[in-house]
Amino acid sequence: MGLLENKVEDVERFDEIITIMAEQGLGIFLDEIDMLDRVPITKKFSRKKVPPPERLRETFEQLGPTFIKFGQIMAERPDIVPEEYTEELQKLQDDVPGFDSEKAREIVDEEIGLEKFENFEEEHIAAASIAQVHRATLEDGSDVVVKIRRPGIKEEVSRDLEILEFLAHRGVKNSSFLEDIQLLRAVKEFSRWTRQELNLKKEARNGELLAENLSDEDNIKIPDIYTEMTTEKAMVMEYVDGVKSSDTEALKNMEIDNEKLAGTAIRSSLKQILRDGFFHADPHPSNFLVREDGTLIMIDFGMMGNLSKDTRENMALMILHSLREDVDKAFEDLKRMGHVQDDADEEALKAELEEKILLIQNANLEEVSFTGQFLDMTIQASRHGVIMPQSLVLMGKSMVTMEGIGMAVAPEYEINDEFRDTIKQILRDDFQPEKLMEELSLDIVENRDLITELPSKLNELTEQKETEVHVENQQNDSRTLEAGLIISSAFLLTQGRKELIALGALEMLFAAYLFHTNK
Repeated sequence: MGLLENKVEDVERFDEIITIMAEQGLGIFLDEIDMLDRVPITKKFSRKKVPPPERLRETFEQLGPTFIKFGQIMAERPDIVPEEYTEELQKLQDDVPGFDSEKAREIVDEEIGLEKFENFEEEHIAAASIAQVHRATLEDGSDVVVKIRRPGIKEEVSRDLEILEFLAHRGVKNSSFLEDIQLLRAVKEFSRWTRQELNLKKEARNGELLAENLSDEDNIKIPDIYTEMTTEKAMVMEYVDGVKSSDTEALKNMEIDNEKLAGTAIRSSLKQILRDGFFHADPHPSNFLVREDGTLIMIDFGMMGNLSKDTRENMALMILHSLREDVDKAFEDLKRMGHVQDDADEEALKAELEEKILLIQNANLEEVSFTGQFLDMTIQASRHGVIMPQSLVLMGKSMVTMEGIGMAVAPEYEINDEFRDTIKQILRDDFQPEKLMEELSLDIVENRDLITELPSKLNELTEQKETEVHVENQQNDSRTLEAGLIISSAFLLTQGRKELIALGALEMLFAAYLFHTNK
């Protein structure tokens, strides 16, 4: 059995995919990953006289739902995908015909029970590649929507994701360019998101978590989810109505507090990203609605992004340093978030960052897009050799969407003040003494073996750094130990490794204790 058969379960579907790719003129890529020999000789060379970006879009459309969704994600990656391709891939439509309404009723009856609904509408109100949505009424009269997963879609998507990951593996193995832009990482992240979207119970949990996280925002509405009536294949959610955030004219005609709405959109975006590290990663305007009373509604929680604590802190600091016009520190924050290639042009990237920092000073929404400038910075970073994680780029897209809501209703809104105040509050809350002590305690427990070896570690560090503590009073042994601990802890606290930082903090506390008791 060959390599392909070991890695790909459905070889017939694999051959169908690469044949379509060859027919669309992607034979060069197949040749580079040593897969062209699996294509029939009559299909190896495309005679289509169509521009490459258009050929790629047509290829994704022919390959079906999984590849269409992947193309849509790549359209959101202008940092690694050339502009002419992102523009073409944005034409990919996820609108597909709905499946049979009788089949939809059958699934709902099996998963939930039709007897629990007073009414279930036959016609769907929305349909996409993963699921379709029907309006319904519960026995108590509550208006709801029922999201129903397409029959057989889990098996179809899982099969194609396996093939897509195999192609990405081969691509990065044979192409330094695909490795540099971290294609495999992007495909794996897409695969993780898509598998989660297939499980509607997971989407329900996402919605509940988002609602809990944003419970301190009075002007945000997350529809109630009926978890007791939700399964992997069907989800019941409160029906909500509102104006699409992209409908600028309708928003202008609504009698709402525009500045309040703008502040809510921007503040909630920052909280999701910088405080919670869990954000709405499908920045399509139709997923954000505005109610008549000015409440901002968020829907569709299948695709959510996650950011690590380190990334959140670096992002918050980069924004604050940018607002303070501290280019050097903002640049270091930026680099810590990305993958710096060996041939990165750091000087050129720093010049780009400085230009953008000067541009956003004292700007309002009408004059310049703060988040747009940040998103463009991720694009420029990639072009200069610093590749940003996919989640960070989607985060930028999400922030641009939320800022766009504010710009549509309150173009004079001073966005810099909102950014500065919200981020400062997030950092203050994150670095409260009790939180720091809790983290330090956990670090000490996790690294107890290292800490019990403290004397020998101190000797090693003293020898390595050739640190000599000179004291005039040689009889004062306690002061010598205090000084040694302080010097050692200062060294450890600058090393950047979690276990060494924990050890350094412990040494500093011990030195303070000795100093206090020997006064």
